Amino acid sequence: PLPAILVPCLLGTLVGTPPNLVFAGVLKNMFPEAPEISFAKWMLFGVPLVIIFLPVCWFYLTRFFKIEGELPGSEKAIKGELLALGPMTSAEKRTAFVAILTVAGWVFRKDFELGSFVIPGWASLTGLNDWVHDGTVATLGMLLVFMIPSGQPKTEGEPYAPRLMDWKTAQTIPWGIVMIIAGGYCIASGFKATGFTEWVGDQLSFIHVFPVLVIVLLVVLSLSFLTEVNSNTATSNIFVPVLGAMAIAGSMNPLLLMIPGTVACSCAFVLPAATGPNSVIFASGRVDVPTMARCGVLLNFIGVAIVTLVMYLIAIPVFGIAMEVPVWVK
Repeated sequence: PLPAILVPCLLGTLVGTPPNLVFAGVLKNMFPEAPEISFAKWMLFGVPLVIIFLPVCWFYLTRFFKIEGELPGSEKAIKGELLALGPMTSAEKRTAFVAILTVAGWVFRKDFELGSFVIPGWASLTGLNDWVHDGTVATLGMLLVFMIPSGQPKTEGEPYAPRLMDWKTAQTIPWGIVMIIAGGYCIASGFKATGFTEWVGDQLSFIHVFPVLVIVLLVVLSLSFLTEVNSNTATSNIFVPVLGAMAIAGSMNPLLLMIPGTVACSCAFVLPAATGPNSVIFASGRVDVPTMARCGVLLNFIGVAIVTLVMYLIAIPVFGIAMEVPVWVK
């Protein structure tokens, strides 16, 4: 059951889990004038969330399954796996370099604002701030793996030596997840164009009578358990645009509901269908559905409490979220 701790780890970056990417795209589609949620900005919120959630999740799981002491033979098994891997090949080293370069491009693209002290990002230093974004960095990384030789000799009949990536291999990538995320952007645009978001928002405009902390708690609680019977990607595609409309109807900042709702979509631990890590654990055959459900229900409530508090105490100052409707909505 311990691979369930992968879920908190995935929340730390924008590319860690699909709902995070859905949120970034929906925010830009619904509110074009909204400030960009950069890779580094999300990490200022996501990494503290991981640091808090991960040890709590580990402690709960080890107590629930009565795991005590060391795992016998674990050190030997790890060393055996490392020996089986052998030394890094030139292709692996070059791929690692591209991966590090891509992550650095994401993290250091935008300026770091530490109060009044600002560390300029590479986009600002090069004057390309208005021309590049995270997708530009991802595209550059993709081009590099198609261009850099793998170090293997050229095979007979081929015009050039093998690259780190070729199209035959790229075709095996699960492109379906990309289409699902893109579909979420289309859904958000459709909701906006048809007036559906405004209609839903008007029906739920009564939420403004509740304290902000209570509203955030209800959003996180609802989406956390709703995701149990639906994939987290599909849930975020449907409800993140609705949360934005709800916030506007309630005279609130859309980020107050969209960010916790996004994170809540990845904090479902009861059923195998909720998230990818849950499905992996169930597929191992070592944990049945009743056991996962008994363990996951309380873990869901723990996640709801942590996400709500981190949103209120960390995300609001990090993203500079004011309680009223911001000017970029109008």
